[in-house]
Amino acid sequence: MLAVLILITATMLVSYILYSEVEENAIEYQYQPQEMYATQPVLSIQNFKHSLKFVSTKDEIIYLNTKSKAAIIPEIEVLEANRGFIIKVIASLGLLLLFLVLLGYFFYRQKRKTHKIIQEKDQKYKSDLEYLVRVRTDELNKLNESLRLDIIKRKEVEKKLKETVVKVAKSEKIKSDFLAQVSHEIRTPINTILSFSSLIKEELLQYADEELKYSFSSIQSAGTRLIRTIDLILNMSDIQAGTHDYIPKEIDICNDIIKHLATEYKVQINEKNLKLEIIEKSSNNKLIADSYSVNQIFANLIDNAIKYTSEGVIKIVCDRNNNDEVIVSVIDTGLGISQDYIPKLFEEFSQEDVGYTRKYEGNGLGLALVKKYCELNKAEISVKSQKGKGSKFTVKFSKN
Repeated sequence: MLAVLILITATMLVSYILYSEVEENAIEYQYQPQEMYATQPVLSIQNFKHSLKFVSTKDEIIYLNTKSKAAIIPEIEVLEANRGFIIKVIASLGLLLLFLVLLGYFFYRQKRKTHKIIQEKDQKYKSDLEYLVRVRTDELNKLNESLRLDIIKRKEVEKKLKETVVKVAKSEKIKSDFLAQVSHEIRTPINTILSFSSLIKEELLQYADEELKYSFSSIQSAGTRLIRTIDLILNMSDIQAGTHDYIPKEIDICNDIIKHLATEYKVQINEKNLKLEIIEKSSNNKLIADSYSVNQIFANLIDNAIKYTSEGVIKIVCDRNNNDEVIVSVIDTGLGISQDYIPKLFEEFSQEDVGYTRKYEGNGLGLALVKKYCELNKAEISVKSQKGKGSKFTVKFSKN
């Protein structure tokens, strides 16, 4: 900006000097023939204010103005005036050139300063960028190292997990084999004991007193309880190990399952003077399911209803809702379940009445097994109960 101002000022100064000098001294020479001086060249001088004519002789110039008045001017003075004008023009041009040089210098200096600033900024940017790259590289190296260590740890964990899975598989196989062997070893002699006790009971029943009759009933009850416990343990083991053979087929749940179970539990129902009612609200109770697991569901529910009901009636209702889903409800008028215990009802080895003083037998696997068998057959089980008034278990099978 300063250089531009200097250039403008110098230009104005030079223009003023030249204008002033030309106005006073600018002379245009033109030889013109004059009548009164036919033998002499005439010098015509033109300035900005007057029209002048000179008649040149050998040593002097005659000045003629417009009124034809003459004045004699020595030629040396004219030459000196012209020489001073030329010197001033050269000085003015030199001054202008000096200003141009200064202006160029200022421009060069400014450009150099700007270039230096740009270089400094560029260098700073490069330094910052290099520093940032180093920082990011260090961070990436740390992350890579961390990932490498994590991968090593994960591989170690996976290796241990695989070893654990193999050990668990071996343990499950050993457990399954053990349970199968034990169940066979226990079930065979118990069945033998029950069979011979039944034969002895039939032979001695007419001679036996009440105490002996009670003994035979105790043997039968204990043997049946033991066999049922073994069956529950084996079934739960199969479900947990995933070895249960799910065989879906069409069954009529009321005729094939419920009525068959009612015949099996008829003796127990009569012994407790209970009444069993089977109510068919729908004529079509067929569905696709695993017959064995469905049989186990209702065997456990009916067994519990008989066990916890001292008097009254047990109802089994078979129905089909508007969504074409088969619904079976087992309703009793027994002991009932407290509302606090219902959320824990289907947990393994869970019983509301625990300890050695409990009134009812059981190992807490029955309803847990019922829940798993329902899930296996894509069924839902729900319960409504009131302490002292009875319970209602409802199993809803999804539409096939």
